Amino acid sequence: MQMALIIYGCILFSGAYFGMRAGSKVSLYLGIISGLLIFTTVYLTTKSPYYGYLCAAVISGVLSLVFLIRVSKTRKFMPAGMLLVISVGVCVANWLQIH
Repeated sequence: MQMALIIYGCILFSGAYFGMRAGSKVSLYLGIISGLLIFTTVYLTTKSPYYGYLCAAVISGVLSLVFLIRVSKTRKFMPAGMLLVISVGVCVANWLQIH
């Protein structure tokens, strides 16, 4: 599960990069912050798996809401729709990990 979180963090970081290339400073900052938060949860899972996966579930759940709002505004699947699907999957996987 930690590898999935690392991949998810890398995807969020890549979103920051592509947001920067498109001229969106908000995407740049939020991509970096959310990527760092996910990498922090990877570290937390090594110390306390319950709290690490719980934090990852909460963060990916919040990101799912953010991407849902973006998809509903733009009506385009890329990139927010793809990130919505990935974030929901990560949220569910982490939630199942703690139950």
